[in-house]
Amino acid sequence: MNLTYKILWFEDQKDFVNVYISDLKKYIEGLGFKFINPHVETDNTNASTINYNEYDLILMDYKLSDGNKGDSIINKIRELNVFTEIVFYSSSNLEELRLTIQKNGLDGVFCVSRSEAAFLPKVKDIINLTLRKVLDLNALRGIVMATVSDYDEKMLEIIDMYKKYLGEEESKIFMQERKNNLEKSIIDRLEKVKKIDISNFHKDYSFDTSHKWRTVLNIVKDQLPKLTDLTESFKKDIIDIRNPLAHVKEIEDPENREKKCLSSDNFVFNDEKSKEILNNLKKHDENFEKILNHFKDKK
Repeated sequence: MNLTYKILWFEDQKDFVNVYISDLKKYIEGLGFKFINPHVETDNTNASTINYNEYDLILMDYKLSDGNKGDSIINKIRELNVFTEIVFYSSSNLEELRLTIQKNGLDGVFCVSRSEAAFLPKVKDIINLTLRKVLDLNALRGIVMATVSDYDEKMLEIIDMYKKYLGEEESKIFMQERKNNLEKSIIDRLEKVKKIDISNFHKDYSFDTSHKWRTVLNIVKDQLPKLTDLTESFKKDIIDIRNPLAHVKEIEDPENREKKCLSSDNFVFNDEKSKEILNNLKKHDENFEKILNHFKDKK
């Protein structure tokens, strides 16, 4: 799952862009997303060939280096049926910007002053607005499910690379140990299922991801012991959180408007929990990449 937040920026003064890169990076990563430097266009030259749907936000200066006005580019973008939020800014009077947008009947455009005091706070607010659909429980469920599926593939790749590293004989020993653990787990699971009351057994869940994680954890302990604690935390950060997200209902708390997932441990879902989960997804994705790169470097 791609958690990268991408910005398209039409601005002919690169110094103006550079002033805000560090703050935008810190803010976006604080929300749990990966930051890459914005794609910057200084004029209208490539406006007709850009894939606007790749971007989560568009920043548009009113006056560009080739004499084109930002509102004409916005109009072209909307004609392509691209409805990404756009921040339209200028050092000119804000009322002039708003009248320009209103005159052209352009929707989803936020007008803001180019001044330092106004620009960054407004952009942060709009970034937060664009991410609210992701911070919503149902959307986050999908992100977690898709990302864990990606993790499954990465863990399988790590296991296969480790088998090659060990060689045929040691690999057989290692995998037999894991197979024995799996068999024991299935037997224990079967005994547990037999004891479940018939009226509740359909609410019981198992996690294939857990077996992959335990195997990768053994590999990390052998090859990258410095990553052991981080890899161990995958269960608490991801596996344990996936269960309430995937299988329980939500209610609204009328007093503080927090969304709660109804589960045995009274799991509470709100904006802060959403950001925490997204940051954990990013953290463990980076960890798996480190493990994979460790074996790629051994080739």
